Amino acid sequence: MVIPPEVVQGFNTWLKFFQDLWWGETPIRIHQRDIAPDGSPDWHPEFAKWLYADPPQRTVLGGVHLDQRLRTTRAFRKLRRKAPREFDVLFLMVARKPPLGLRAVASALNERAARNGKEDRYTENDVLMLAISGLDKMMRWW
Repeated sequence: MVIPPEVVQGFNTWLKFFQDLWWGETPIRIHQRDIAPDGSPDWHPEFAKWLYADPPQRTVLGGVHLDQRLRTTRAFRKLRRKAPREFDVLFLMVARKPPLGLRAVASALNERAARNGKEDRYTENDVLMLAISGLDKMMRWW
């Protein structure tokens, strides 16, 4: 299968764009209701992941408005309703930390299919086509 270079470049650009939007923002909640062993308020799990991220994610994206994250979330929700397989692939490539590559996504989908007794099996080419199709929909809905 031959994919034109401009499609691959656009795919990589938009994938990175959505990853940055998804992971670049500062979490809203800093503390949770629990008390840490030292008696101080315990960190909220999302804030702890953000605080101790490797590589550090301690900068707020410049020029990004709050509604861009909301638009990204809405586009993901619409993708989940309209194209669940494409959502599964993009979620693993964008929202999962660390993001998975094509081979790992194919493996994860195949493991889930086997676990659920489904006959679906995915190759790296299948995952690539689902990712490109899903990103195309996300770009239109974003």
